[in-house]
Amino acid sequence: MTGGDRKIMPQTGSIPRVASFARQVLGEVSVRPGQSKATRCDAFTAWLAETAASFGTYDQAAVLHALERARLTSDDLILQCIPQAANLLGARWTCNELGFAHVSLGSARLFGLCHTLGTEWSGALVGEGSLSLLLVTIANEDHRIGASVLAHRLRRDGHSVRTLSQATAEDLVALLDVGCFDGLMLSCSNIRSLASVAAIVKHIEERACVRVPIVLGGPVLHEVDGVKDRTGVTLATNDISAALDLIGRGVELPLARVAE
Repeated sequence: MTGGDRKIMPQTGSIPRVASFARQVLGEVSVRPGQSKATRCDAFTAWLAETAASFGTYDQAAVLHALERARLTSDDLILQCIPQAANLLGARWTCNELGFAHVSLGSARLFGLCHTLGTEWSGALVGEGSLSLLLVTIANEDHRIGASVLAHRLRRDGHSVRTLSQATAEDLVALLDVGCFDGLMLSCSNIRSLASVAAIVKHIEERACVRVPIVLGGPVLHEVDGVKDRTGVTLATNDISAALDLIGRGVELPLARVAE
């Protein structure tokens, strides 16, 4: 079948099964101790993608009950199942197997799970080497799942992470000038947002009294080269260890201006 022969599924009712075996496997894993964790994660992910994107009745409590039946933890859900389910929805959108409404609905529900189970921000640092981080997405960036998953991972590792979506340059200057953050992490998925990122970085350099390393990451790094030079950030990477190492070294940046 050629790409032109593909048809988007009807936008009413429940979507066809992502994988017909997923429900059966999910029902069996709780009574099959020999099932590997990878198998359970894969089955739950397929079921989760189908359930989240369905126009039928959705019950978050039922999802969490299914997670327990699959003998998986909230960390498994946030760090593995939700990102993989989001990727699955994206792949089905790309292949015209799902329409925009299904994918949008599924993404919103997956983000809701992240928000419900993710650890809350605390200004307190836990353990030696912990960092205080500001993790943001800017205006016109509606991807929130990746940033939420990253925040959960960083908090679990003992870092203090404050998240902000739809952030403006003024928002960031005001937060940075409080002086409690070691680094700014920007998550970006859209090539069209790079000009906005560059403008924000320039605004911070010109207006902020407190200067911190700025790290840019996200899907956009897979779409275009030279992002660091195009935006003026300190580092462009999806390697979390590299980002934390840079911020942890406390890059010496001169104050661009002193508050008047």
